[in-house]
Order: sequence, then C-alpha cells, then structure tokens
Amino acid sequence: MARVEQVKVFRIIPKELDPEADGEPITPTRKVKRELMYRQFEALVESMYSDREERLVAAEVGDLLQESAN
Repeated sequence: MARVEQVKVFRIIPKELDPEADGEPITPTRKVKRELMYRQFEALVESMYSDREERLVAAEVGDLLQESAN
C-alpha cells in the first residue's frame, strides 16, 4: 500500500457499541454513523491528529540519547 493508504494512528474506543441502544453511533447493520461517532468521541479523534504525543516521545528519546552520550 502507498504511504497515504496506510493506517498511521488508531485508538480503541472505551466502550462496546450497541446498535440497539438509543443514541449509539452505529446502525443495526453495524455501519458507523460518522457524525454521531465524531460527536461522541471528539476528544479521542482530535488526539489522533495532535502532535503532542509525538513531541513528548521525541523529547524522551532526545533525553535518553543525551544521557547515553555522557
């Protein structure tokens, strides 16, 4: 697969989706209702596109490299 087609980041949602429950972002045939899914899990989705985690990891790696050089 081309780089643009590869999954780069994913998250596991904190609950099981139940198509029989009211307000669930999934249809009875288990298709995702994207707008409802985004509204319910907006923070989770936004965290996938944040570079905060990458910066933290890079900082830790940089610290480790500096320690090993000393």
